[in-house]
Amino acid sequence: MSSSIYYENETLWVSNTRFRTLIEFALEVGQKSAASPEEKALVQKLREENDAILFNGCDFDLNERFATVASRKFWAKVFFEIGRQIFLRQIGNQEIDTWQTSAICDAHSIGRILVRALQKGEMGWYP
Repeated sequence: MSSSIYYENETLWVSNTRFRTLIEFALEVGQKSAASPEEKALVQKLREENDAILFNGCDFDLNERFATVASRKFWAKVFFEIGRQIFLRQIGNQEIDTWQTSAICDAHSIGRILVRALQKGEMGWYP
């Protein structure tokens, strides 16, 4: 069983374990990088959704979950930062490294999907 993370016609399929890991990393990195009350509210909203409605095998619609321009910008930065922190061995299980390259790719793929969505309205925007 797998989960899909998508925006319009772009879909990233990930294992349920990877889906859970990406959400946990997003909450961790998002909490640390949230600089304003609005960004802290975005993290809290995802935390509540994670506890209440996200489950293994679910479809994660980036357009629905991150509906505003501000939320897409914030989460794009977060997902790129997740990839950077994995590479720097700052998050995740560092006793083994077989998972790291694909997790970095998945996090960056989500970030790129969000950037492309943002560039439809703000050409040239990049975190």
